[in-house]
Amino acid sequence: MKKLILSILLSILFFSCKEEPTKPQTETNLTLEVLDKSCTEVWIDIKVISKKI
Repeated sequence: MKKLILSILLSILFFSCKEEPTKPQTETNLTLEVLDKSCTEVWIDIKVISKKI
């Protein structure tokens, strides 16, 4: 009896979730540019492109 219940539960777990979750946007709206560097510091220019949805 325990094996039957276990097999039913396992089959429900394995076969119930076939949809993938929603993926976040992979569009990048950020650019980085190294302007200057030395032994102890780095100057970086960061630009953000804003879009209205």
